[in-house]
Amino acid sequence: MAELVDALDSKSCGLRPCQFESDYPYHHKALISELFFYSKDLNMLVENIFVYVKNLIKAGKKVESYIKIVKIKARPAEEGEEIITKMADNHVETKCRVKDNCHIVITNPNGEEYVVSRTDFDERYDEAPEGNGFYIPKPIPQKMLVIDEDIQFMAPWGEIMDIRAGGALNITKLDKAYIYGIQPLEFAQTYKKIS
Repeated sequence: MAELVDALDSKSCGLRPCQFESDYPYHHKALISELFFYSKDLNMLVENIFVYVKNLIKAGKKVESYIKIVKIKARPAEEGEEIITKMADNHVETKCRVKDNCHIVITNPNGEEYVVSRTDFDERYDEAPEGNGFYIPKPIPQKMLVIDEDIQFMAPWGEIMDIRAGGALNITKLDKAYIYGIQPLEFAQTYKKIS
């Protein structure tokens, strides 16, 4: 656990300008106006997700390992395409504008779509035996932190992410400054605890 807190310390030591598009945008000038796309409740806003995660861990919140267990459908993303990640209950989790042709759009069993890089996709999925755009996840452990409150934070792709209580934060890639959330129902249906 100490190595996680150390990794978080290196990410939460202040605001800095983004050097690359993939850098985590610690500060976003349009944050408040964009927040209203999702919710009128500013009390849910987490200004620095790294500090938030660090405080949860220091308070005794357990980081547990999970693997994804469901087959997904995938297709190449198109440059400029906007993907709005909407849950089965119409809750809008986030949105993402595809910056280039090096991304994949994943559709989970309940229909929610999201975007991942081609590199991440290749590392995490294999083609399913039936093909036709279906893929199965590789059994790669993911470090998850289940949250007890509704939160909103700036996602690594520069958009607000709105995660409900009982959902999880995937903190597997702290070293790459990459934290994202998964809604409670989708987390329960698509992941299995392994530790």
